[in-house]
Amino acid sequence: MRALAVTGFVRDPFKARHLTQDACRDLGDRLKAALPGRIHAFDAGWTLRMWEEYFPAATIVGLDIRREVLFTAGRVQCHYADQGCRQSLLDAVAAAGGGPFDLIIDDGSHEDHHQITTAEALLPLLAPGGVFVIEDITVDCRPDLLAERIHLPPGFGWRAVECGIGIGKARCRPGCEFCGGLAGESLIVFERQP
Repeated sequence: MRALAVTGFVRDPFKARHLTQDACRDLGDRLKAALPGRIHAFDAGWTLRMWEEYFPAATIVGLDIRREVLFTAGRVQCHYADQGCRQSLLDAVAAAGGGPFDLIIDDGSHEDHHQITTAEALLPLLAPGGVFVIEDITVDCRPDLLAERIHLPPGFGWRAVECGIGIGKARCRPGCEFCGGLAGESLIVFERQP
């Protein structure tokens, strides 16, 4: 299995269990994983090391705009990429050996325009049957507002996964015109047909 994580300032290691159970359940044997260990450090790369532990047979590729946090260790390799630049993302993936990837997680800047650029650049690199997850969307109660702005290649579909309140600190933005900021977090999950 190959996994690609577009990282940022992620603060909730316990979201992994929910993400993998609800968003990635259809990956089957490729996602046989041990239960995640408790990761106490919030140092650079800890989320990538968490994914390495969670997916013991996977190669993990991390992309980050902060050069000072890039590292290579074990089955994790990190590369510089700017989510606002399609070519930067593609160059980073090429430097990592290219696709396809079984799982791609966008937990980077959390800005709509970056999430759209990232999805449109990287979705074609998803393996058949693979999953692409966008975390921390702007309007959690209306994931369609972002998902429907992303031009999907043929053979892809999407769904929303509601995480509820209490999974980390994420929830819909305060004062949201749709829910008043009361909705819990949602993930957008794109799947490529097998």
